[in-house]
Amino acid sequence: MVRKKKVQNEIANFNIEGSSIKGQVKGIRESLKGISEVDQKTIDKKSRFELEKTIIENTESELTLFDSKTDELIKLLKLYPEPIEPFLDDVENKDLISKLDTEI
Repeated sequence: MVRKKKVQNEIANFNIEGSSIKGQVKGIRESLKGISEVDQKTIDKKSRFELEKTIIENTESELTLFDSKTDELIKLLKLYPEPIEPFLDDVENKDLISKLDTEI
């Protein structure tokens, strides 16, 4: 719980810092002189490109995680069902247990 609170405080500080930096950048962009209108429009699009980059990076991370977890799941599924045949000699209801084995 303490760790969670600490992380939340760090995130809040990063958000405040990010907002401050964004405000400073906006002020600098607005104060630029001698830049053509086309160049100014390109500069104005920077935040959109940054958002797109973040979306792409997050998607790549998620896909990598899914790929890893899928590989783990496939390995686990190869272990199932556990073979019943070796235990048939030691059970009382062999027909019932054999039927279970065919149903899985």
